Amino acid sequence: MIFSRMIKQILQEVLSRKRICKKHNGHTVITKLLISNNSIAAIKRLDLLENRLMKHLVMKVHGSSNNNNYANVLLIVNITKCTNVHTA
Repeated sequence: MIFSRMIKQILQEVLSRKRICKKHNGHTVITKLLISNNSIAAIKRLDLLENRLMKHLVMKVHGSSNNNNYANVLLIVNITKCTNVHTA
């Protein structure tokens, strides 16, 4: 009983996102998002997103210098490709 309610809620959420996307002439509903940050702010944002029926995966990577304020863009792009997210 509880399981079927959860599935119904998830389906309604997905349909709602599709309607919003179509209404604004979008073509893809973003379901996977990469947040790359080296502070607690990213973790807080993940907690907020979790309330919107999203799952999260935390990946720890080695730190490096922030040359020109681009904190290892190649690593972020590679993680984006490997995890098959829609946006970063």
